Amino acid sequence: MIDAVRIAPLGRPEDVGASLRAALLELERVTQDRPLGWDALTREVGPTVVMPGVLLVATGAALEDRTQDALLGLASAQLLVDDVHVLRLAVVPEARRRGIGRALLDGLAVWAAEVGAAAVVLEVRADNVAARALYGSAGFVEDGRRRGYYPDGEDAVLLRRVPGLSDSSDDGAGSALPSRMVG
Repeated sequence: MIDAVRIAPLGRPEDVGASLRAALLELERVTQDRPLGWDALTREVGPTVVMPGVLLVATGAALEDRTQDALLGLASAQLLVDDVHVLRLAVVPEARRRGIGRALLDGLAVWAAEVGAAAVVLEVRADNVAARALYGSAGFVEDGRRRGYYPDGEDAVLLRRVPGLSDSSDDGAGSALPSRMVG
């Protein structure tokens, strides 16, 4: 059961506490084929990057055995020319299918609108049925294919979402950033 999930930007990497840092690295390890270390994970959206970026974290007590501020997921993106490119979307395995991924995607869409992006774009493995269903429910539509994109030769399906479409965050509270309660 999800009581409330908070979606917020990570903030400055040097200000992140040890427990959140460890949780982010563990989430990266269990959800990514090629997990990034702390410096690489925060550098791709940090202030040293020429293009603006954001790393959103989802925290809350969505699982009975977790504390109120437990890490439940993360999403990162960069503004590349006029599109926001989703770099990462990860939810702790035991918290999946509870709206956290969707809330993170909606948070990225809000950030995209705030930075004036024309669209939010991403690549997903062609055979990742669950992820494609999530993205479809969040308003993403197929926009092409990259043949042999992944190291194992699998195709990537290109998806696009125009900011403001399919936001589940329309609660009259205004911007979802810098923090937002969902649920």
